[in-house]
Amino acid sequence: MKLTSKTKCSGMSLIEVVMVLAISALLITIAFATFGQRRGVAVDDEVNQIVAQINKIRNEAQKGSGPPSDSPALTAGETLFGQAIEFDARCSSNGGNSCMHIYRLKRGFSTISNQPTNQISPYESSTDIPVTENLLFQLATKSGCNNQFYLGYKQPGSSKFCDPSLFMGASQANPMIVIETGSGRMSFFSTGQAQGFNPSKAANLNNYTADRQGVLRLPIYQKQGGTPASSQYKYNIDINLAGGNEITTTKL
Repeated sequence: MKLTSKTKCSGMSLIEVVMVLAISALLITIAFATFGQRRGVAVDDEVNQIVAQINKIRNEAQKGSGPPSDSPALTAGETLFGQAIEFDARCSSNGGNSCMHIYRLKRGFSTISNQPTNQISPYESSTDIPVTENLLFQLATKSGCNNQFYLGYKQPGSSKFCDPSLFMGASQANPMIVIETGSGRMSFFSTGQAQGFNPSKAANLNNYTADRQGVLRLPIYQKQGGTPASSQYKYNIDINLAGGNEITTTKL
């Protein structure tokens, strides 16, 4: 007598397949949400880091110290003046992304009159601080006031952020703040050119007037498609150059 065995092959039922697909979709949704949250936290942290760097430079400038060295080679009579922070939307040193150029400044001295001059100039090469997380400074200006997400400046006594072109000068200029040693006073200038310390405005002590000590609004966005309009994360950093030198951030 010949015995035969039968093996029953069974697969997944339709209900089981649907359940597996539903669980997989749920896990993918959770993973994407977690990634988005982590990315948002990383971007927030970088914006806070920018503010921390500005505060650090301000403190160093006020104390008369800071990068790249604390023992500057000044000629007889020259004195430390402070530091300048230039905000650059696209830095070659950061692969075309944004950065802050830091300049250490000195005040000149005339050996003829034996008196300090009004000439302000850098005495060391600039130090670059990169901005990460694909964040870019939005440095475009627009005529008028209260233009959302454009570089703005609020003069002392004013309630509106307006086009800072009057203080910027050249159309291709970058905004810049100068922090003075000792007093910690901050003033708003521009580079007067594509990049570099201003050869005419910030370089002359006579130009450090009260109207340059308002509030500078610095918009920031995360590069997604290359324009602020396509960005998921937008921020404003408001730097109060007079009232306590406060710096506030707003997520839009």
